[in-house]
Amino acid sequence: MGGGYGKKFEDHILFKNKIIKNLFFKYIYPPMPTFNSIERNIIENIQSKIFGKKKKVLNFGCGISTGSGKIIWKTDLVYDCDIIHCDVLLQGEVSVVADAHFLPFKSNSFDSIICQAVIEHLHDPILFVKEMHRVLKPSGCIYSEVPFLQGFHADPHDFQRYTLEGLKILFKKFKIINYGVSVGPFCTLVWFLRDATSSFFSNRYFFNFVRFFISWLLSPIRFLDLFIRKKPLFERLACENYILVKKPYYEE
Repeated sequence: MGGGYGKKFEDHILFKNKIIKNLFFKYIYPPMPTFNSIERNIIENIQSKIFGKKKKVLNFGCGISTGSGKIIWKTDLVYDCDIIHCDVLLQGEVSVVADAHFLPFKSNSFDSIICQAVIEHLHDPILFVKEMHRVLKPSGCIYSEVPFLQGFHADPHDFQRYTLEGLKILFKKFKIINYGVSVGPFCTLVWFLRDATSSFFSNRYFFNFVRFFISWLLSPIRFLDLFIRKKPLFERLACENYILVKKPYYEE
């Protein structure tokens, strides 16, 4: 529910009824401004590195059911894993509550780690990456998605954005397997137009109505990203970037 506004609707008294809530968010609530642009063969490679038979996987931030990153989870390989869902709050599928800066796991505990839309919400991403390095087994992989050009969305805080070069520096202790744009510039455009247009209205009813209308109206524009994936603009104005890295088996 891009931009964090969907939470306001989730907490409404109408959605105490799960049937009404599910119908609303499935058929009425507008799509997020983000659309995953990663090519199918790359997605399959990411899935093969993160998931697999008897792998122990740490999912920090629990980015599964919503957002452009959910496509990573659409594989039967998920069912062969032992997945630990960890987050700062107890909600949804979370089984372990923890601070990302101090992971409550033994060193070399996990075969892989996935963190989607997490790093921008941390006040010390470097410490989090060090913690992931510690709990990851040698030759284990990390997959991360981080926003570049996105509107502010505090869940509960929002501190930074990363370019692809910035991501490579952040994960410099790892071997980079792949990196690139996960959400393209036309999604950036839709996000900004949606927020900018609705912000003209201080009345919350007008604000929400315009936001709904603009979101549905502009939604098809997102798919133009599929036609510019090879253009320089795709990286320069990306909405979100991803990186797939591997912990070296032997380290100096």
